[in-house]
Amino acid sequence: SDTSGIVFEPTTLAINDAVLQAAYDIPGLVGPGGVFYWIGVNNGNLTYHSNGNPVSIASIPWKSGQPNSDYDCVFGHLVTKQWTSAACDNSYMNTICEMTS
Repeated sequence: SDTSGIVFEPTTLAINDAVLQAAYDIPGLVGPGGVFYWIGVNNGNLTYHSNGNPVSIASIPWKSGQPNSDYDCVFGHLVTKQWTSAACDNSYMNTICEMTS
């Protein structure tokens, strides 16, 4: 295929909320990891995975008690739209990707 992609990298709070809501609204999409989906954010230095640019969401929607500096990967919750840091080896987690050309 000529299609490639990267893990979803929310650049604004509105985009974060809209994409997570759209994923939640797709019938049958909620996978084995439930409503938790990896997003392309590195918690260690709050940058995007694909290009290393800093995360610029004005009000990062962290869950209470987050981020946890012990974990470098970040997931979004489809219902609350909040972010949580977690161990990167959580294989049960689902992923949202965005297409690149």
